[in-house]
Amino acid sequence: MISIEAIREDLLTYLQGEVSLDVYRGGVPELSTLQYENGILKPYAVLNFGDIIKVGNGAFVGSRSDEYMQTIHVYCVAKESDIAEGWQIRMIDVLMGYRPQYAGELYKRPGAGTYVIINNAGGIESFISATAFGCNIQLMDLP
Repeated sequence: MISIEAIREDLLTYLQGEVSLDVYRGGVPELSTLQYENGILKPYAVLNFGDIIKVGNGAFVGSRSDEYMQTIHVYCVAKESDIAEGWQIRMIDVLMGYRPQYAGELYKRPGAGTYVIINNAGGIESFISATAFGCNIQLMDLP
């Protein structure tokens, strides 16, 4: 059975095997999971999935055979902005054109930027560099 979850897990497994930093799904489970080296946060990435969006016309045989776009966001976090942005560029290189099982190739979507994370004292804690992708999916199994 084709499922959104199978497509998402395929993408997470692929990304974890292609980059040399920790990749979390949805967010960091606990702050204690983050790695530090000499007191400096080691870069990591968060893979986040948005809702599916219907694209194109509806199918005659029902909504499961309509074409949908799975929205995908990758957030690269590092102590320095140039490191976070470097990982964002690497994510584009790794993910553009990858084809998860039961889905179309990933393509770049608009929406990116680098943002600051401020700590409680008002100082810069780290930077997040984000990028967005989509891939087309159908949810109907073929006989």
